[in-house]
Amino acid sequence: EADQLLYRDDQGEVALPLPALEGPHQAENAALAVAMLRHQQRIDVPVEAMRLGIARAHWPARLQLLTTGPVRALAPANAEVWLDGGHNPNAAEMLVRFFSNYADTRGKVDIIIGMLANKDAAGFLAILAPILNSVTAVPIPGHECHSPKALCDMARATGVAQTDQAVDVTDALTRIAARGSAPRIAILGSLYLAGVVLRENDQLPD
Repeated sequence: EADQLLYRDDQGEVALPLPALEGPHQAENAALAVAMLRHQQRIDVPVEAMRLGIARAHWPARLQLLTTGPVRALAPANAEVWLDGGHNPNAAEMLVRFFSNYADTRGKVDIIIGMLANKDAAGFLAILAPILNSVTAVPIPGHECHSPKALCDMARATGVAQTDQAVDVTDALTRIAARGSAPRIAILGSLYLAGVVLRENDQLPD
């Protein structure tokens, strides 16, 4: 509340900053981390260290907003382009929660998705379906993955009317841009795919 994370336990209450990481679930994650630190006695962790850790935490490919770079430049100029490597039901639920509450005026999301063959892509897409405007499916280079056609079939089975297949993320963004307005784009489904995007967008983590 009041743009703070207020944590209370038997030791008292501490006021902490909200995480720099996007998504309401990150406040819950931060509170869990604080609880773990305050309920152990081996290492003394001052509250100020917790404040700094929460404020400075950076997690590439977890609701990461791409703002510059060659990949970002392919999207419509007014579009937000988000990158998230989530690929399981919990991640899908957090994405729905985030995009349903964030910038409501931007409406539904156009996603680019690639997913490894051993992941439940159909279940992932079923959870996301209510917030989706379109699905553009891509392969994941160098990995056994669901084919773009299979992903499009799964998306249509959940009720997503607009689907497309692309050879890679660059092609996918070009296709989305050619269709016109796309206020919010998200690249999802695989940390391997996210790594390709970050490399091609000149944003590889340190």
